[in-house]
Amino acid sequence: MIQRTLCFIALTVIAAPSIAGACAICAGDPESPLTHGARAGVMVMLLITYALILGFGGMFAAKILHTRRQAANTSDDQITDV
Repeated sequence: MIQRTLCFIALTVIAAPSIAGACAICAGDPESPLTHGARAGVMVMLLITYALILGFGGMFAAKILHTRRQAANTSDDQITDV
């Protein structure tokens, strides 16, 4: 039964390619609203990804600076206490 169904689908696609026509993105219509929406969606996902990467990088940089300043203050306090 599954083979018959797959065979029917394959024959339909071969015999009537307009039924299996591509969407606006696959066909390459650059002025389609679907294409503009897909581009905007990709840009939003890229911006979110880069914002997260930069945020984590900034957090780690701030933590490193804080640790270095704290270590410098601790060593200064130990020298003056002697």
